[in-house]
Amino acid sequence: MHLIFFSYDFELELKQFTSLWLRAIVGIIIGFSLGFALRINSRRKILFFIALFATSLINLAIYTYQSYIQGVWIAPNSFVTAYYFNKIEAAYFGGIAIAISAAQILLTLKQKLTLRSWVVLFFWGVGIVLALLSSLVSSSKNGVAIGIYLCLMLMLGVSYQLIFFKINRLKLAVVLFLIFGFIVVILNSHKSTASQGWDTLFQDVHIAVQVDKYPQWKSHIGLTLPLNSSGKTVALNTYERFAWATVGVTLIAKYPLGYGLVNNSFKKILDLDGVDHVVPGQVHSGWIDFGLAYGIPGILLLFSCLLALLVLGLRAKDEFCFMSTWLALMLIPFCLIAEMSYKQYFESMLFFVALGCSWLASTGIEKRLPK
Repeated sequence: MHLIFFSYDFELELKQFTSLWLRAIVGIIIGFSLGFALRINSRRKILFFIALFATSLINLAIYTYQSYIQGVWIAPNSFVTAYYFNKIEAAYFGGIAIAISAAQILLTLKQKLTLRSWVVLFFWGVGIVLALLSSLVSSSKNGVAIGIYLCLMLMLGVSYQLIFFKINRLKLAVVLFLIFGFIVVILNSHKSTASQGWDTLFQDVHIAVQVDKYPQWKSHIGLTLPLNSSGKTVALNTYERFAWATVGVTLIAKYPLGYGLVNNSFKKILDLDGVDHVVPGQVHSGWIDFGLAYGIPGILLLFSCLLALLVLGLRAKDEFCFMSTWLALMLIPFCLIAEMSYKQYFESMLFFVALGCSWLASTGIEKRLPK
């Protein structure tokens, strides 16, 4: 529809349909099929659970090995610039793993806590630790932020059970204490090793959103970055991302049907608007980037799908549907703070959305299968 009636660059958008969208469609088919396959085979489900932590484990293994070679624990900022992983891999796949882990922990806590249950809880708890440690050593603010957010949501879930169900209250309180203690440790560790920006976040954001007064977002090369209210130079990553996001929202309002490209719509619309700039193709916010690509209708369509996963997953009261809810709880905020509408990240996001939808669509299929 967009290609035929609203495209600003027909040839480039058509090329995108034979590359990125073709891969995305294949990913959607695989994700939808996988959801059914996991329901009807418990061994596949176990393999899927183990695979969730592959990215975090590989990242931590590389970090440990390189630290061993150098004879000292490598500083996170040095590790992420010198070795294999980008920050978003650790953050994104770690966030997915934490979301599924949180869902499984809450499902396990609803049952009578036997020795086997505690082993299961330990397994998922270790998974959350590994995923957050992976973001920590990669100096990923997004990864730490989404991980802590999901841990807080997990704490809310445990607190709900603690208040409204008269079972295992002491043990649930212990779980709450452990989660809270872990959050504090991760936060303190990250603040001491991450790039500047946390301590002056709100002051830097206040400067960044004033895009007309401080036009350095167009190109910081050769320009002096503005000072925040503390008299310090704004953190570059905070300033650029919030300034680009502010401009991006303005452009969505001006071009409500979007430019038509998953990649580079931000840059193309700025060119179309006659703005002299040197910016990347993305604003580093998946929701805004998708809005620049397919406008307000595109945002509403994708957001409605995730909202359906969230609401219907809770109403279904089924293990897989509950995991769909947690996938939505992770993806909705993560798409706001990370560049999810970009190349393989966009394709993998649609894969997980399709996976969640298939879990909802296949509810009760186990009972209908021949024995």
